[in-house]
Amino acid sequence: MDILNNPNTPVFSLDIETTGLDHKDNRILTVGLSGEKYEQEFFQKGIIPENSRPDKIIPRVLAAHVRDGAGDFARKQHSKGAFNEYKKRFESKTMSSLDDTFNVLTMNLKNKAGVFLVQNLNFESEAFGEARNKLGDQNLSDNARSRFLSSIFGVDPEASKNSKKMIPQDSRIISARKDFDNAANVFKQAGDFSQETITNFKGTLAKASSSLESTLNKVVKENIDKGFSTAIDLMDITKLYTSKLALNDAIAPGYLSTGLSVDYLAKELLGTPEKHTALSDARQQRKIFNILTDRIDKINKSGVLSAEDLEYGENLMNSDVHERTFMSNIQNRLTEAQKKKGTLSEGKVASIISQSLENYSTIPEKANFNRLAFAEDIRKTYLKNPSEAFAKISEIKDQDLLPDIKALATPDESPLLRKGGMARNSKVLMGLTALGVVAMVGSNNRQSKKEELTSYDDLYENVYLGQEYANWQERNNSHKMIY
Repeated sequence: MDILNNPNTPVFSLDIETTGLDHKDNRILTVGLSGEKYEQEFFQKGIIPENSRPDKIIPRVLAAHVRDGAGDFARKQHSKGAFNEYKKRFESKTMSSLDDTFNVLTMNLKNKAGVFLVQNLNFESEAFGEARNKLGDQNLSDNARSRFLSSIFGVDPEASKNSKKMIPQDSRIISARKDFDNAANVFKQAGDFSQETITNFKGTLAKASSSLESTLNKVVKENIDKGFSTAIDLMDITKLYTSKLALNDAIAPGYLSTGLSVDYLAKELLGTPEKHTALSDARQQRKIFNILTDRIDKINKSGVLSAEDLEYGENLMNSDVHERTFMSNIQNRLTEAQKKKGTLSEGKVASIISQSLENYSTIPEKANFNRLAFAEDIRKTYLKNPSEAFAKISEIKDQDLLPDIKALATPDESPLLRKGGMARNSKVLMGLTALGVVAMVGSNNRQSKKEELTSYDDLYENVYLGQEYANWQERNNSHKMIY
């Protein structure tokens, strides 16, 4: 990939861990940065009282996560020993304020122009952006922020004062990404059309993919020549790679832009799951970036896929990650609506779940998993007891192998199968029409007012499931912060 795959191009990967997803209320726990010759993890002050006794440190860290809606996740992390290093740093008084963290980052990254890699730039950027409104050690001052932006990215200090961007993205990359996503969304429907139409779809996707790739290279090169770094979202690199697979028929169209989570990529490419600690995740992201850019470069030069590429495509299509993200999609939409509206009507619940069915309509179901049957079960359970429905989703997702859900035991009067609502995507429409019914969906309400973040459990995963969190941001207009 030219500049991106050039071994002389420095690549620094950033990751953060927070006590929750609502950046207005949460706290930044750790910040990790990984580069070839420089790695550091910053443990942030301001999570628990400075006079906490040793035996109270981890319980209070857990309590901070519970307060911010991340209790279950924190308990899982604690069982893995994820907070032990935080305790050591707290006891040795080697913690950092957010200002201290960014001053050190500025000092160490200045004059090291290259790629500034982040998985899901919107989330990380918003976390630091909201830190301007926090108090004490969790506050990021305008001075520290301006120094970082001007030294690393060449952002005018005056212009940055009124900007919500902490990790700025070049407008050309944003535009190329939009074009790619539009082409990808059309291409995903290709299975429902004639071969001639599929060929046309491929041409459009190939053009958009080439444009995104060349734009990334061009912007990075221009900024390096000026002495500055370029923020790159790892999801863009993953999308480019899966587009190469799709264009060469190594994956079915519906799988384009799937498997974007770091956890999935780490398991598939590195043979280990994501640990959800800042430095280890930053390190994994950089390794994934290097592997994917190398594979893309080889495909570009040879014009053919390697055995590794074919194996990756086969594994992606055989993976149950898609069913897990489908389940998360249902839970996230329900919790979003529940937090905003309180008790949800039967029609609203049906509309939300039907929309999730539509979102995953282009991805073939696993042979032992029927999404409609699962969705109907969750709908009924949720109407009786929302907590029980969420517990059921989490229990099924945590199993190594998804349970055998084949029977479509859905009564005709189910709101999921009632006529009405907006037009469906072709695959869902065809699938449900074969059953003699059409799913009812409500209008996709894209309000201009930004909604509050919702439950952390499962939603946290979707921050790293890439497109899933991007879909959430689109519905809540969070994406507008980068435009």
